[in-house]
Amino acid sequence: MSMTTPPGWYPDPAHPGGPPAPERWWDGSSWTGHVRAPGTWRDQVREVLASAGRGGLIALFAGGTVVLTAVVALVVALVLGGTAASPSAAGTGPAASASEDGAREPGADEERRSEEDREPGGPGHTPGSTAAGPGGVVLPLFDGWEERGSAGGGTGVTIEGYPCPASPDLGCVRGAAFLHPLPGGGQFEPREIAEADIGANAEESYSEAAYRGVTGHEEVLSERVTVAGQDGYRVRWRLRTGVGTEAYVESVAFPAPDGSGALLLRIGFNIEDGAPPAGDMDRIVEGARAVTGSGPGTDV
Repeated sequence: MSMTTPPGWYPDPAHPGGPPAPERWWDGSSWTGHVRAPGTWRDQVREVLASAGRGGLIALFAGGTVVLTAVVALVVALVLGGTAASPSAAGTGPAASASEDGAREPGADEERRSEEDREPGGPGHTPGSTAAGPGGVVLPLFDGWEERGSAGGGTGVTIEGYPCPASPDLGCVRGAAFLHPLPGGGQFEPREIAEADIGANAEESYSEAAYRGVTGHEEVLSERVTVAGQDGYRVRWRLRTGVGTEAYVESVAFPAPDGSGALLLRIGFNIEDGAPPAGDMDRIVEGARAVTGSGPGTDV
């Protein structure tokens, strides 16, 4: 192995038998004594990802009917309807009640809290950022974007709602990013989490109901990245959907700055006129910051 090869699990070079070779941990300078069966970590990470989503219900609205879906993270197919719902049903997920133009209509208490939080020096806010989310991290809030809550205590941002191509009675958005806590994820490397999650990100973000699913993809990015002062990893796919559109999805994993565990940031952008440019995915990752007092990497 080269001394420039990042730490990680790789096929054991000392394995004398046939495939599949076990994996051995490379610490960046030498091989260690830690060995494991190949591929098992993906299943373990996926179990953690799946269990993390069981605590939250995302309320999807279609013609006034509430459909509850237990998932973790970003669902680009935000369903918008004219029927208001209680904060316990809709306000906990990225799909909240909305007006006809797709803008979320907060209740009086929520609107008051939002105004208080956004005052100069308000809790967890700087100009152009969300409230403090999981791990003490805020996301950048660009012009035209809206802040939204999500299942399991996450936080996110979305831009421009429109009727979903496969189901016009549902509402989609042209771009979204959601940050989620990942209980139990601290036992894995950020690269392992990102690589294990990207497929589920694509399937859940561009679902059968909203886009007739994903028909193909190519990996366009896989690299280490610094997020909120932490060493993380991201994987980006360019994909094709069943309705003939294209999109980018990205899964970014990194340790929580406050030491509470692992975090997962899912991003999805349509590729079309009116959608945000792919460069804004980089701006979201680069703009994620730790709030004051949240540990290493604090810069807000």
